[in-house]
Amino acid sequence: MTTLSGMTLYARVAGVTFDNRQAVIAGLVRGAALYIRREPHNPYDANALSVEHPSGAQIGYLPREMAAQLSPRLDAVGVDHLPATVHILVRGSGPNPTLGVSIRFTAPI
Repeated sequence: MTTLSGMTLYARVAGVTFDNRQAVIAGLVRGAALYIRREPHNPYDANALSVEHPSGAQIGYLPREMAAQLSPRLDAVGVDHLPATVHILVRGSGPNPTLGVSIRFTAPI
């Protein structure tokens, strides 16, 4: 779906099992507000895009391939963050199920 300001995209958040991210994800609901923030000085990936709760708590990253395409667009329009929302929450199976998150956001064309 394309909007006047850009294209609506969906992504599964990567890296959700590190640090205290599972606890933050456990408190999310569908439609909850999130932010995608540029991390140009990330030592592992200069295109890194962090996915964060409005409190600033990180829940993970956009997949590397998507970040590589999206980061130059954000830089070109002078934007360092984008609003996003929780699209789907996923609960794994087993004795210690991992929580996953898919997000929805509008990217600049």
